[in-house]
Amino acid sequence: MRICLISNLYPPYTRGGAERVVATIAKELQRAGHSVIVITTVPSFAANIKALASGGFLHETVDGITVYRIATANLFPYWTIGEHNVVMRFIWHVFDMFAFETAATVRRILRKEKADVVMTHNLKGIGFLVPRAIRRLGIRHIHTAHDVQLAVPSGLIFVRQKPVFILLFLMQWYERLTRWLIGSPDVVVSPSQWLLDFYTERGFFSQSKKVVLHNPILQGAPLHARVPLVKSDYARQLFWTAKKILVRYKNQGAIAMVRRPRPANR
Repeated sequence: MRICLISNLYPPYTRGGAERVVATIAKELQRAGHSVIVITTVPSFAANIKALASGGFLHETVDGITVYRIATANLFPYWTIGEHNVVMRFIWHVFDMFAFETAATVRRILRKEKADVVMTHNLKGIGFLVPRAIRRLGIRHIHTAHDVQLAVPSGLIFVRQKPVFILLFLMQWYERLTRWLIGSPDVVVSPSQWLLDFYTERGFFSQSKKVVLHNPILQGAPLHARVPLVKSDYARQLFWTAKKILVRYKNQGAIAMVRRPRPANR
């Protein structure tokens, strides 16, 4: 089976645990005999220019996995977002919301690779038009939510901090747009019931099959030791969890592990 993973970051460029999880899933799916590709972003402005000059993406192999690092028509790549001020980040988010060129590049890669299943993760930086491109191609779609970034641009919730009116207004419109753009993937995976309820209460994923799959963490491990476990036995646990999703929804009919009939214009 041909499986595509889409994540805004991918090793060696990592900021948190999500991209390490994506790398682990990619390796274990490949080890199980599947054909795996990864679509992610370029790490720098210079790489972005080079990708634009090379047809929209750079092609490389990371640990035996085919990786497409795509250019983005934005002020700067997602990898460098922390280096810029609030005004620049606000403008960046507006461009990211409607990244038509990036979505077109993703669609072109998916056509070329003839993917049977697409597993999306954090999409900020790649653009929220990507799920619509997947739907247009008629490819089965599994989305994994890692945080609240579909409702809150920063991906963080500050409980005791009340946003000023204009920020609250902008956040409400951000949430409405992302809810409309991401739509309802075939399957939505959440690491916690709280996060799944967070999105469900806000009207996200209304037609999706929803699953809670807790991140497997070695019992008793100290907090600072948890992320490195992704690269050890933890990886095998995570793979079997991911495989369980695919097999379970094949049997229940929620996600047939055969290619959907392709639209005629594909």
